[in-house]
Amino acid sequence: MQNVYESMSLFYKNKPKGTPFLFPKDITERFLRRNAWKGADDDELKHQWHALSLLLTVAAEWKLDTWDFVSIGDYREMFRRFIASRKHLKTPELVAELDFFFNVLESFCKFYEKDAEYLLERLTEARESFFAANMFLLPKPQEKDDFYSVLEHKDMLQPEDMQQLNECLDTLLNTLGDYYHTGKYLVDFTRAIVMYGGQDFDPQDTADSQEREDFFYGFWDYFLFDYHLLDSDLNPLENYYKHEHNRLSFTDASILRDLLKARFTVFSIESVDGDVVICRDIFTDENLELPVPESYITDYRKTIFMGHVHSGGVMLLNYITTIPASHKLQERIKREVMRQYELFRYQQPEAGLEDFFLREAASVRQLIRIMTEYAQLNVLPFRQYPEPVERDSHPLPEGFDTVAKVLDDMGRASGIGIYSRSLLKGLYIDYCILGSDTPETMKSPIALAAIFYVFMIVNGMQPKDARRFINRLKHPWEKIKQIADSIYNTLKCIPFDPRYLTEDSFVQMLYAER
Repeated sequence: MQNVYESMSLFYKNKPKGTPFLFPKDITERFLRRNAWKGADDDELKHQWHALSLLLTVAAEWKLDTWDFVSIGDYREMFRRFIASRKHLKTPELVAELDFFFNVLESFCKFYEKDAEYLLERLTEARESFFAANMFLLPKPQEKDDFYSVLEHKDMLQPEDMQQLNECLDTLLNTLGDYYHTGKYLVDFTRAIVMYGGQDFDPQDTADSQEREDFFYGFWDYFLFDYHLLDSDLNPLENYYKHEHNRLSFTDASILRDLLKARFTVFSIESVDGDVVICRDIFTDENLELPVPESYITDYRKTIFMGHVHSGGVMLLNYITTIPASHKLQERIKREVMRQYELFRYQQPEAGLEDFFLREAASVRQLIRIMTEYAQLNVLPFRQYPEPVERDSHPLPEGFDTVAKVLDDMGRASGIGIYSRSLLKGLYIDYCILGSDTPETMKSPIALAAIFYVFMIVNGMQPKDARRFINRLKHPWEKIKQIADSIYNTLKCIPFDPRYLTEDSFVQMLYAER
């Protein structure tokens, strides 16, 4: 049986004439011998060589003469071939092979390239592309004549490329629209309309065809990227990719993966340079170039963009909303959004700004809408907020698994999503830490009904409406109210309490003080 060096020599010897390889045999051999000196045996070295040989092979098939031109789609195809003969592997084993494969390429990259930052970033992005909605997904075979595969290897996109790309995107978005217009997602769709349109949204106000078109362009941008489905807490793009990826074409799957990397943000316009506008993220000061918007803008200095942008891959952006806003208004918007962010950290103390946007984009959109349309200086109420309860040093309450299931069932029955139910359970845990009731009392149906009642109150529901819901549980109201008062007072709760505020209530809070 050949050793790894003999296999490698034969591979280079059999290279077709005129086919470029990214790096010569002596470089590859030095890398493998270095690893042998570090203790790798022949089987390990052959596994490493398998990964490197696929990098050489796929790059040669596309006639790439530099590593910089290797695309994410190429890496995905390499790994598909890497495990092709081991289709029996389970997901944990596949993930281990994925880590091995990319660790080899990263190690070789550092060995081969002194300035490898760009290549390492691309390798990291390629590794991450195998996961969507926290699930590992194997890629489909790459086809050389596939539109997206060809596009990834072009230095510059031509107008006809952009036209075809836009047509592919439009077709995919129409498919997504049909998918989520089914009865299965009717409750989610209705909820998303309310969260996006705001408390005072009236469908009759969008009777004008252009206004209606603008509204639904913006709505779909919010719904697909930022809305969290009640049953899964995934956004609709993640949910669609998770359940339909096996039915997608290579191009559609690639477009979806790029769209999944897009993040909500707000940009001011710094300058215009030909066909692009130079933008600045008003929260992070990051600069980005975007295409000049089709709509006419009278004064770029008094305009902001809001939407989803992904500067990597082929896809750049989805629908971008253009909003008139003076420099002073932009500063006020930034200040108010950062106040929103601080409130969000009452429930997620370690959350970064991106985490906040991922969870509360609807509230940010509504705040900006109120400040720009109603000329309101301050949207969030100024008040003293209760401090979060410190949970880390306390064990979970006795019998919490059983209690959590009951609270989940109550929340699910009332149309509360996964994330909101986690806040409901957090309220229960906090009271068990600070309250004086016995564990047996806190596991009782009456106590759990009281927890749910308080949760509704702190999320802005009127007491009479909350009581009407609780009465359906057929428990004595006086006993529920007694425990509920104790919960409310012990935790020093307030209306729209940021520790337990759901996404819906983050939006509702903006209108409560108007």
